[in-house]
Amino acid sequence: MPRDVSYQVSAAVAAVLLSASTGSVAADTRAENASPDNTFTLGAVTVTATRVGEATVPSAMIIPAAELERFDLRRLDEALATQPGLTLTPGSRGSPRAEQRVYLRGFDGLQVPFLIDGVPFYVSWDGEPTDLARFTTFDLAAIEVSKGYVPVATGPGALGGAINLVTRRPVKQFEGDFGVSYDADRGFNANGYRAHANLGGRWGAWYAQLGISTLQVDHWSLPKSFRPAGAPVMTPQQGNLQPAGERLRSESQDRKVSLKVGYAPNATDEYALAFYDQQADKQVPPYAGPPNPTQRFNYFDWPQWDKQSFAFLSNTVWHDRVSLRTRLYYDRFQNSLNSYDNLNYSTQNTPRAFNSSYDDHSVGGSVVVGLAAGPGEISIAGHLRDDYHEDIQSYPVRVPAVLEFVDRTWSFGAEYRWQLAQDWSAVVGVSHDSREARRAQDQNRAGASFDLKDQSATNVQAALTWQVAPGAELHASVARRSRFPSQFERFSYRLGSAIPNPGLKLERGTTYELGYSGEPLAQLRLTGIVFLSELDDLIQPVTISPPGTPQVTQVQNVGTARHTGVELAAKWIASEQLDVGVNYTWLDRKSTTTPRRVLFGTPKHSAFAYVSWRPVERLELVPSVEFATERNTSDIVSVSGEPVGGYTLFNLRALVTLTEVYSLEVSARNLGDHEYQLDYGFPSEGRHYSVMLRGRF
Repeated sequence: MPRDVSYQVSAAVAAVLLSASTGSVAADTRAENASPDNTFTLGAVTVTATRVGEATVPSAMIIPAAELERFDLRRLDEALATQPGLTLTPGSRGSPRAEQRVYLRGFDGLQVPFLIDGVPFYVSWDGEPTDLARFTTFDLAAIEVSKGYVPVATGPGALGGAINLVTRRPVKQFEGDFGVSYDADRGFNANGYRAHANLGGRWGAWYAQLGISTLQVDHWSLPKSFRPAGAPVMTPQQGNLQPAGERLRSESQDRKVSLKVGYAPNATDEYALAFYDQQADKQVPPYAGPPNPTQRFNYFDWPQWDKQSFAFLSNTVWHDRVSLRTRLYYDRFQNSLNSYDNLNYSTQNTPRAFNSSYDDHSVGGSVVVGLAAGPGEISIAGHLRDDYHEDIQSYPVRVPAVLEFVDRTWSFGAEYRWQLAQDWSAVVGVSHDSREARRAQDQNRAGASFDLKDQSATNVQAALTWQVAPGAELHASVARRSRFPSQFERFSYRLGSAIPNPGLKLERGTTYELGYSGEPLAQLRLTGIVFLSELDDLIQPVTISPPGTPQVTQVQNVGTARHTGVELAAKWIASEQLDVGVNYTWLDRKSTTTPRRVLFGTPKHSAFAYVSWRPVERLELVPSVEFATERNTSDIVSVSGEPVGGYTLFNLRALVTLTEVYSLEVSARNLGDHEYQLDYGFPSEGRHYSVMLRGRF
């Protein structure tokens, strides 16, 4: 294979990757959006390499835009939850704040970096994106998921993997698509709408891409079987718990704009400026579980959730042997979170009531140099990021305070890829990460700062791939990686219910993976992965107050843990009219230091399956099912965990092609109106309907 450091993905090889990615069972390469041509290759991480079309990650899973459309996956959390090894969960603070998170093989958003076009987009204070439900998918070309081996070009913190959202890039002089929907609750009452448009054009070496979308939810309804849990131990002013019917305070609105302008003078070089803007405001549904005399109720309101990012991305190649890829970015997150005394959201008199405004921003960049070296290619990567958090707090019983926290993180690494023999290839990577805590103001001591501690870690990983037959391969990998604790984990008092831990140590983990992907029969693709992750210095909140007293917690390193799992997936294209897909995940998480300790947030068994049937030329029917067994959750009563039951959700989607331009899509989610919850005391949505008109040109 000739050497080429162009970073341009060949259409033929990338199409195979998209349709046969490990575990992605729903990719439809016959759909227009499955083509990699409209993928913004500067923003890709796992499907670009110094060799043309070669993937740098053996177990990379790629979810193309066609799959997002096929199952009406409007938001990022919904899209990821259909994939093997990924579990939707609100997380330890998610439900009380109406946030959604995703676990990757038992690793949460703190341990799995999220990126847009290779640029990290976590919130400085939280150390993660906080709410994946705010990120719509209408402007995406693909989602890359790295699990066992993570390229050093991803950057620091990839203890459990990495997830990268890749946007679009136009290929025609003028192209676009749009959609508008009518959404309804289980009683066919209008409860919102969606509208989006993507417009792009290419003129010689120049191109531009614009994406706009809005997603309005006026309310959503609970399943018919839901029954109120009864009034808690509260004063009359605090009101009652959730009634049947509409979920209290479930309104939200998300608005997103993405803009990209680029210049590609030849087949290898490319330069682009990108801008991403997300604005949201949402209400926060209150706790709706059984009464509890010790319950600490939260009555939140989130009037502002705004995020903007500016990025410059480039790739330059010299003499087909040396490449330079850069990413420079500025990211800002502003939000306002208000807490009230009662369900009427009318007073702020207790110590737990507050008005808090975040003003977080990050400045950073990365440089990746690719070199042809001996029998292979080497990549040398450097990353630098400064995280700033400013919290303006106003408490009824305190003097307003402005708190400041600053961290600097840098990483330097190298990766070598080479062809050992005709059917054997290998990749080895090493990196060193360092974080300097520059400022951390103590909110309980005016003008004082926490003790600042710097941290560093070295990461090593390797992977080996054997092409056992055309279209079939075995791979094995081992990775020793780490992640630094977030500002929130080290310094937050959690509204007086926690004690900070500035000396919190970083987490480390070793992951072993063995996998197979191939086609034992024509049109039947099977994939299977076995993995084991062993964690050191696991970080979790621990209750430190005596029994019978108000709960006080502290985030601590609680010892070691083990994640063991199996991921299986199959896709069978039976005919032009019928294809079937299924994936299954078995995940077992245990604390090996304290066997009785609960590791919350993930079920032991989960699965997703679908059938795509085209009985006539212009009609496609796609029934699907989502399944998960029970899980322990970190509820707002106790950090020790509270179990919730499993669920089986049936969904149905019909696509009618009206003309070459227009199509009509009708969807029903949770068709059986099943009652379930992902976090204790926070029921999920019942049956939901949607009708969308789409157009392409």
